[in-house]
Amino acid sequence: MIPLDFTQYVIGGATKAVPGNSSIISKVVTDASEEIFFSGLFDPLSSATFDRLEAHCQESAVSIAQTQPVEYCGTAADDATVGTVAWTNPTDAQGNTPATSADASIPQSSISHYLKCTNFGFSVPSAATITGITVTAYQSTGGTNQPCDSTIKLVQAGTISGNNLADSNNWSAAGAEKSWGGATELWGLSLSSSDIENSGFGVAISATWPVAGTGVFEIFYVKITVHYTVPVTREWAMRALVQAEPEYCGTAADDATVGTVAWTNPTDAQGNTDATTTAALDSAEESHYLKCTNFGFSIPATADVIGIKVDADTTGSSAEIFDGTVKLVVGGSIVGDNQESAVSWSGGLRSWGADNSLWGNTITAANVNASTFGVALSAESTADTKTAAVKSVAVTVWYRANETLFSETLTLTAGTTITAIKIFTDIFSGGDFVNPKAPLELLYLLSINGTTTATITVAPTGCLFSAIGRYDE
Repeated sequence: MIPLDFTQYVIGGATKAVPGNSSIISKVVTDASEEIFFSGLFDPLSSATFDRLEAHCQESAVSIAQTQPVEYCGTAADDATVGTVAWTNPTDAQGNTPATSADASIPQSSISHYLKCTNFGFSVPSAATITGITVTAYQSTGGTNQPCDSTIKLVQAGTISGNNLADSNNWSAAGAEKSWGGATELWGLSLSSSDIENSGFGVAISATWPVAGTGVFEIFYVKITVHYTVPVTREWAMRALVQAEPEYCGTAADDATVGTVAWTNPTDAQGNTDATTTAALDSAEESHYLKCTNFGFSIPATADVIGIKVDADTTGSSAEIFDGTVKLVVGGSIVGDNQESAVSWSGGLRSWGADNSLWGNTITAANVNASTFGVALSAESTADTKTAAVKSVAVTVWYRANETLFSETLTLTAGTTITAIKIFTDIFSGGDFVNPKAPLELLYLLSINGTTTATITVAPTGCLFSAIGRYDE
């Protein structure tokens, strides 16, 4: 993966993007596993309030021309569809077994049956486009080097099919590999990944002896190489770090999972009112959980949740009241890391978490939107006859929203040069980061080997785009 080194701009901070010269990045694709990221910053959500932007344009899972690892024949059999001479011990050509062979003694001008080799055990990506098949057999004639091909065809779903690729190249007397086909040779067939993975896929080989006497043929193994390309989706995705408006607890209840002292009137912590739930504690006592859920969030289903912050109004609490246990509630279960800290509840407002903290949990948009999402908190006292009080509990969620601007499918091969060119045509004139008076218009070009393949003009309201960075090799 080749990431771009780019700058993050903080909304409300002193740093602003300054338009300048066009920014150009080129990368030559050399590895099938490369992922190339064209990254920048802008916000597609004109109505959102956000703290910082982390948008990117991503070349997703770039795949170049690939070769399936060589596989050896799993099933070899004599097939009398052609010829008059049978192969003896045909199963000895199965696998990578250079010590044993399928044999045929073929008189002058006679033709052998097919040695039909299938069941190669391939696993090819379902989206692959098959571009060629190479067949290789390790063989010997036991006499002199002679051109001994009669019929060499592929086997598709058990049926011998396609073009005959027999050629005039010699078979080896002493034993050597001989190959047919290649990276761009499909043998007159249209092959899919499912054809290749079918146990009936393979090759059928028939030989002849062109000179006087008898040729003693041996085939020790047969292997196939599959050549293919995989289409990739180039997706230009806009991602902004969004802060959802704080939501207040909709359901508050006493939960005796921890502590020994129950909360009085726990439902008074629901919403944002002047009502207060309390727990009367003596020294070293801990209250039950005040379990607050049902916050009513509705964030985009595809969003990535990256931070949770909880604020509780603890006005009315004694100075001797501190955190007991503070954890999130996900799916109705109290889970994750305890966020307790040594801060008294008497200050009137307690906060836990941050825009980059998930409290030791993996949290999805569906979790946050569920009525079973929330927080559970308990209080502890350092002195007798003290009061823990909670008037309200609010949760703020930070997430990255996704919006696809442009996508297309293409096939890349080794040596392809991908170039991203970004041109600022305007930066906002006046206003602030969130609500500029004039929107930024951005022209974005993508070229493959010098030919422009996509031109994208972006003019969202309330956006900011940074200059693209450089490749960090």
